[in-house]
Amino acid sequence: MVDKNTHDYPQASKDAFMSSCMSSSGGQQVACSCMLTKVQEHYTYGEMEDVEQKIKAGQSPQEFTDFMTKTKDACTGGAPAPLPSKSVQR
Repeated sequence: MVDKNTHDYPQASKDAFMSSCMSSSGGQQVACSCMLTKVQEHYTYGEMEDVEQKIKAGQSPQEFTDFMTKTKDACTGGAPAPLPSKSVQR
């Protein structure tokens, strides 16, 4: 049985994450590996199981969505889109 308080996920979970990430990212293996590392650092295995159940039920937690957006940006070298500048009319 897997310790749900660990940050070291079972190999099957890591493989599933990588497979899903690789298919949705167009095969960016380095970025996906980086994201997996960050997910494991942030979420215990048990927390991630809970998040996955919510996602499967169509209720993706906003905190997770925000975390993954930041993680993707950090791992791909991308930056969040800048806010549009306000034009000053005189």
